[in-house]
Amino acid sequence: MSRIMDVICFSGTGNTRLIVNHIENALKETGIEICHIHSNETYSPAENGELLLAFPANSQFVSPYLWKFIRSLPLGKGTKVYVVLTFNDSAYILTPLKK
Repeated sequence: MSRIMDVICFSGTGNTRLIVNHIENALKETGIEICHIHSNETYSPAENGELLLAFPANSQFVSPYLWKFIRSLPLGKGTKVYVVLTFNDSAYILTPLKK
């Protein structure tokens, strides 16, 4: 069975997108299929699916828009979620994100 990685990426200046492009290329080399999900789409995880969620944080702050999106995600029911967080100052944001 092939692996499919859903990718949702938020990037303001393009730095997060650049990092995700490198990650996607590495995943493709291992045979993982990439499926881009747009943030305006309703996300529904596939059974045994995996999700890569990438977004920037600045000075211990994540946009309320991003928090709203994250809270709108459905229960994963076993979906593996990988988070790529690009930030310029502090990793404190990881504390509330773990919830």
